[in-house]
Amino acid sequence: MEGGDVLVIGAGALGTLIGYAVIKSLDSLDILVRDVSKVENILERGCRASISGDEYIYRPRPVTWDTLDKRYNIIFICTKAYDIPKFIDKLSKAIDESTILVSIQNGIGSLELLKSRYQYNDIYGAVISYGAVKRGTCDTILTGYGEIVIEKGGYSSIIRDILEPTLKVSIVDDIYSYRWLKTLVNAGINPVTVIFNDRNGVVIENRYAWEIASKAVEEGLKVVNALGITLPRDPLNELYDIAYRTRDNYSSMYQDVLRGCETEIDYINGAIVEYGEKYNIDTPVNKYLVLTVKGLSIWRR
Repeated sequence: MEGGDVLVIGAGALGTLIGYAVIKSLDSLDILVRDVSKVENILERGCRASISGDEYIYRPRPVTWDTLDKRYNIIFICTKAYDIPKFIDKLSKAIDESTILVSIQNGIGSLELLKSRYQYNDIYGAVISYGAVKRGTCDTILTGYGEIVIEKGGYSSIIRDILEPTLKVSIVDDIYSYRWLKTLVNAGINPVTVIFNDRNGVVIENRYAWEIASKAVEEGLKVVNALGITLPRDPLNELYDIAYRTRDNYSSMYQDVLRGCETEIDYINGAIVEYGEKYNIDTPVNKYLVLTVKGLSIWRR
């Protein structure tokens, strides 16, 4: 594959990490950011990834939606889930019918939207369990090791080969089961850290926090069962395990609320509520968490 054939959308913690993995495998990389100030920042400083105490600097070509000038072989979409409806039509400027899209978002809804809008493209869902914290524009620190799980398909091995020299990658038959598992875990951890104003460890260290988190997960499991999805692991065990392993981390939702930014609550707990209503399953804890996080987000702004 020739240099410049790959685009990463988003220069946050995830986009910076994926960009680093891509550019280690390929000759070059384009990274799409929202505005010109971020372009200037990347041109001046490059992108930075801190991994195991070592600082890595790489220099992709920064572009914006207004300056896109080519169509790409592969696009890694590394934005927040709520960003996708905002740019889904603009995405047509960067793709043709042969473009491969890789969607790495939390929650349920964004991948479905992409597949509905671009039905003739190969679109792969992916779930990431690496921990990364944004330090600035295209500047991230890796805080926890995990893996990227990618949907099986005709081009999934190509995606794996690009990422795997740097990141651990697994290919699975049913990405939806992994997406729902992570959604349930996020539904338990993320909003609870917002409410308790604490790190992920509060979920297992505070019995009241655990009760809220576990009930949110149990409601989500009822929805998953109604959908006929078999999860790859027990979600309550996964909730405890992830909360323990990331106990010193602040959830992305917590960080978003602190910065006065939009959150992914509608794609996580909101998705559980939405599907619960569709299948006549009561989800009172998840409804409470959606309303509370939205209220706190507005108050913080």
